[in-house]
Amino acid sequence: MAVLGKIRNQFGWVMMGLVILGIGGFLFMDVSSVGRGMGAQQRIVAKINGEDVLREDFDVYIKNYEGAQASQEQIREQAWKDLLSNVIYKQQAKKLGIVVTDEELTDLFTGQNISPLVAQQFAQMGAGVDRNMIEQQRNAYFQAKEKSASELTNQEIQFLNAWEALEKSVADEQLSAKYIAMLQKGVYAPAWMVNAEYARKNRTYDFNFSRVLYADVDNAEVSISDADLSAYIQANPKAYERKANVSIEYVVFDVQPSAADTANFEKTYASMVADFAKTSGQGDTTYAQTNRIQLDPIYYTEEKWQDASIKDTLFSMDKGQVYGPYYDNLGQIKMVKVMDRKIMPDSVACRHIMKPVNRRDINTMQAAYVELDSLRKLLVAGTANFNDLVAAHSMDMSTKDKGGKMGYRGRGDSYGAPFENFIFDVGQKDSFEIIQTQNAMHLIQITDYKFGENKVGLRLAYKSEPILPSAETERTAEAKANEFMANNRTLEELKAAAKKNPNLRLSNAAGLEINDYVLTQGLQGAEAAEIIKWAHKEAKDGEVAGRIYPFTDPKYNTIAAVVVPALAKKSPEGLASIEDNSVRAEVERIVRNEKKAEIILKKLEGVTSLEAMAGKYSSAKVETANGVRYDAPFIREVGGVEPKLTAVADVLETGKVSKPFAGEQGVYMIQLINKQDGPSMENMPNAVQQKRNFVMRSLLPAAAASPAGFREMLLGAIQDDMNIKDNRADMY
Repeated sequence: MAVLGKIRNQFGWVMMGLVILGIGGFLFMDVSSVGRGMGAQQRIVAKINGEDVLREDFDVYIKNYEGAQASQEQIREQAWKDLLSNVIYKQQAKKLGIVVTDEELTDLFTGQNISPLVAQQFAQMGAGVDRNMIEQQRNAYFQAKEKSASELTNQEIQFLNAWEALEKSVADEQLSAKYIAMLQKGVYAPAWMVNAEYARKNRTYDFNFSRVLYADVDNAEVSISDADLSAYIQANPKAYERKANVSIEYVVFDVQPSAADTANFEKTYASMVADFAKTSGQGDTTYAQTNRIQLDPIYYTEEKWQDASIKDTLFSMDKGQVYGPYYDNLGQIKMVKVMDRKIMPDSVACRHIMKPVNRRDINTMQAAYVELDSLRKLLVAGTANFNDLVAAHSMDMSTKDKGGKMGYRGRGDSYGAPFENFIFDVGQKDSFEIIQTQNAMHLIQITDYKFGENKVGLRLAYKSEPILPSAETERTAEAKANEFMANNRTLEELKAAAKKNPNLRLSNAAGLEINDYVLTQGLQGAEAAEIIKWAHKEAKDGEVAGRIYPFTDPKYNTIAAVVVPALAKKSPEGLASIEDNSVRAEVERIVRNEKKAEIILKKLEGVTSLEAMAGKYSSAKVETANGVRYDAPFIREVGGVEPKLTAVADVLETGKVSKPFAGEQGVYMIQLINKQDGPSMENMPNAVQQKRNFVMRSLLPAAAASPAGFREMLLGAIQDDMNIKDNRADMY
């Protein structure tokens, strides 16, 4: 599987974050001019339809993802998709003669149709777009452009580069809008087609059927040769086209903590338990900070505490007691101290002054906090009345005429966890505090408590972490892997040695392209990329690598596994080979079913009734399916998806019997009992428009979302027809 597919399947959440980050950084970068300063190294990272892309160009795209929570390999892959789609998009637009004129660009900056990108750059807080600032900046840009390179200051050079990048983004967004509009105008749904599809989709069928499943024919009756499999691939080339790829088999030395590592962790935690039990007050805070112990501000009741293994012990402990070390329900070593113990109220009465805020707007949040803080100081000093401040400042209309009183609040408060945690766990009665909830800031005062069930609440301090392998354990694993690699220099030797050692894992990965960086979900990143490049560039079939590859756990920065790889097979660009086990298995299933269908159909020649079919095959019972919809090919009575059944039913006349035909699961015959049309269409113009919208969403799902999404859709549609020479593996 190509790397894009693996990312999509395994790291969809990471790549989505990258896409969002990328959209914020640029729209369409012009690779014909970026990064070609004086003395730029002329290293071609790609050639796209004859257009050179230099490494400097590509690095601009990579830099756009600085700070992203992803590996360098993931960032480079996403940057490559950005670059590739941008270049192809521009080339396609140029072919169609789509341009953005200077007059349009001026209008997008200073006219009546200011671009959202420009508006975002020059918006004033609460006052809309600052048009004067745009005019000033644009005039300064034109003046700077008139200067020679020697006359420009460094600040002016930076300003020119930034403004040119903005102009390119604005122009390309407009280019995208024109391109999408052109495609939208080309979508047409004629009324007769809409009506026919509506009628068919709302039609239902009742029919009798009989079938012979492919599973009813013994595999021994079917002879399949490698020539048959290869012929099928040749006849269906689109489904089996592959780029140059390799298949790798590898041995994994899992690096697990040793008994000594576990003992050291337990000794350290036991020492912390003893020391932490001796501290109190400020000493607790100091010790916790020094030893990275979590001080939790909330109070846990028995219902909220998740670790059932120590629940009874924990809630019988007194304030100041420490429990541990023990292993929690996640298998991590842990210690916990009871910092406080109290009876929890059932409900809390409070009052507040509320200011709504937008959490994404730091300025409005700061303004709300400053205002509430000034009110708090007045209340603490006793120079203001809470009711008066509520009337003058609170934006909560439901409590404004009640002096801000919110009544008694229970668990599961509508304001959310921050509000609930404050009034039950953190806040003190009669104090004035400022808290932030989802959409507001509150100056809040707790005025009363109600107690009922006498539930005990514990405020806890705790520390937990997994037992990790020590540096010595890592060195031992690397030494064993090195010895294994040195003693087994061929694939066959590697496999034989691995089978003799139950502590080793022998695994494989097929279809790896040169820029891939994933062996499995747990073995990915730089080391995987190096293995794949070695297999493509240096290795010979059956050869074991001349070095070991340690894979680091990024979360804990420890070595999680050491890999010894061997090249199983190199496959050149072209059609997939049946030597690929996954391809062979898929094609064998298809070809076997086709041959079984031929055998069944041959035996059913001349059969004209369902009963006669049952006479030929004892397993072919006459069954009935009722209310089958055309647009719902999963048929309950059949137990699977069989779209040909509804297609055949649609063309049959009532009472007629079909000829035997091959489906997904077997060979079928059906007799149509009834064909029921749905209600007639009431609003043809509306239906035509809905169909047109549906086609647009189907063809251009990303177009409405963002220009970047549209470019990716376009890339997927035409990439196979482009002439792309990818040299990334030679440079990274």
